[in-house]
Amino acid sequence: MKRGFTKYSIITGLLFLFFLAVSVPQGVRAEEEQIRIWSGERAAGFAGGDGSEENPYQISNGEELAYFRDIVDRAAQVSLISYDENGNEIYTPFISEEYRMYRDAYYVLTADIYLNDVADYTEWGENAPANTIIGCSMDAEMTLTLDGAGHTIYGLYGTRALFDRFGAGTIKDLKLAKYYVNGSAVLARYLTGTTVENCTLSEGIMTFDDACGAFAKDAKDASFQNCTHAGTILIPEIEETLLAMETAANVAGFAAWSTNSVFENCKNTGRITCKGEGGTHIAGIAVIAKESKFVNCINKGVLKHRRGSSAGIAMSATNSEFTGCSNTAVLTTDKGRIGGIATEAVNSDFRKCKNSGNLTHNGKSSFNTFFTIAGIVADVKDSEIIQCSNTGKITNYIVGDSQETLFTGAAGIAGDAWSKSPEDKMRIEGCVNTGRIGGGGGNAAGIVGMLNNAGTIYNCQNHGAVVSDAISAGIFAIATWSWENGEGAKSYEIANCSNTATIKGDRPAGIVGRLAFPNIEVKKVDNCFNKGKIVSTTGGEYAAIAYEMVGTLSNCYYQQGTAKKAVVFGDAGNSRWHTAKYMKSKAFVNKLNKIAKQYEEYTLWTRKTGKLNTYPYIKNSVIVPNSTK
Repeated sequence: MKRGFTKYSIITGLLFLFFLAVSVPQGVRAEEEQIRIWSGERAAGFAGGDGSEENPYQISNGEELAYFRDIVDRAAQVSLISYDENGNEIYTPFISEEYRMYRDAYYVLTADIYLNDVADYTEWGENAPANTIIGCSMDAEMTLTLDGAGHTIYGLYGTRALFDRFGAGTIKDLKLAKYYVNGSAVLARYLTGTTVENCTLSEGIMTFDDACGAFAKDAKDASFQNCTHAGTILIPEIEETLLAMETAANVAGFAAWSTNSVFENCKNTGRITCKGEGGTHIAGIAVIAKESKFVNCINKGVLKHRRGSSAGIAMSATNSEFTGCSNTAVLTTDKGRIGGIATEAVNSDFRKCKNSGNLTHNGKSSFNTFFTIAGIVADVKDSEIIQCSNTGKITNYIVGDSQETLFTGAAGIAGDAWSKSPEDKMRIEGCVNTGRIGGGGGNAAGIVGMLNNAGTIYNCQNHGAVVSDAISAGIFAIATWSWENGEGAKSYEIANCSNTATIKGDRPAGIVGRLAFPNIEVKKVDNCFNKGKIVSTTGGEYAAIAYEMVGTLSNCYYQQGTAKKAVVFGDAGNSRWHTAKYMKSKAFVNKLNKIAKQYEEYTLWTRKTGKLNTYPYIKNSVIVPNSTK
């Protein structure tokens, strides 16, 4: 008896065909699509469109991209030269009327574009591909919009970026991949007033021996939103230079220089490697930032070099803001400073930033060439650091004359903090460190290494071990001053802080290392506690609260057995020890809060109860402890 097709056999057959289709390798399907590579020629026009926002000019291949390059070049403003009666040159701005309409037009990619065969793009440093596209240049007033529409331009090669200059227009939803650029930028050498949205640079190589940034060498009044650099930047062996800004090579995932620019939700996952002894400063987002803002930016890319400073977000920041930024990557150098967020900052704000990457200094140093590493910012002046945290391991293997140095080797939040006047004093509040700090020469601290001239540290907590062969402390290592002629009130306040970790060193202390210069008018340590074990690595003295203190020490407590005395040199005030049981009690929390409520700057304390019964910690802390130890 014949049997007809059943609905079950039909479904089975359809499923077989479906799985057969999806199982075809991607490479086979790509070959069937026959990727079209740019011929090196220029098209006679666009694929379509009239340049309006509703109907943009369409770019579908390399020839049309070359046509776009040429008409944009011709639409740019130039200067015509004439001469006055005395033979002096006169420059007159000129814009071609024939090409004026292209200055504020809209353009869109309608397909992926291959400028070269990218099968061996990683070898282009030795074997150049067929095609080089010279980046177009426009003036700052041009406001055109280039919409990549999610498409990718593959195979960019040469010594120039896709654009030489891009003006006050928009580049959005564009991807560049498998490029090899031996120049100062991949996207544009100069961005002036430009908005860059949802753009990605990936699987590419940029190499140069001077200042460079993958998105731009120089960004001025620019805005970057939701952009990613995932390529590789390789700096070859360059001659040894000074580490000054004007002589070192500045290298960044986004921009070497940023002025009045905004970076929001931007990410660097690319690796930046600098070889040789030549001085290089590197950063995940921008090297030198002035009047710039960084919001929710992240660096995940490994930054590694021999000589120079590095930072996850910005190497040097002036009058800038960092909000919600983070570094998760390994940063290393043999000679230079390292900051998880910034290496140096002046008059800048850091809020809710965090570092979880391991930072390591491997080099040698001396009293005059000491280099600092810190989880948030290594060297900071007249700035605020609020609710920031470090969970990474901060290690300095520095060898040098560290026993007498005033400089910081390593710190969890800020390395060397400076104030130029009483009105501009440093402010560090609500910060937490859980990472291990130190390991070599220089002073070390869980929160701040050094305060110079004036500063306040409020509501900060250290839960990470601190190790140093000099001064080491849970919160703050050393105070110094340097105002000329001793002018100005030198004021230091450390209050409402705690240390719960082991502190080891030549001169270790639970809260404060050295706060003892006689010409400092205000020296105050108040409402702090230490429960961490204090250990002298040289058999010398050690203290539960402060190693050397000339000032007011009040309402400070330490756990029984952590040290034999509260202070080595100075007046311990009303400091006293308590048992571990009492310091985990509600009564101790109330004792701390009784003092905290008297000051507007202090935050109240709380604790966990039950099986997770903890020592007190600051309410709304950026890191909440989860330990009974």
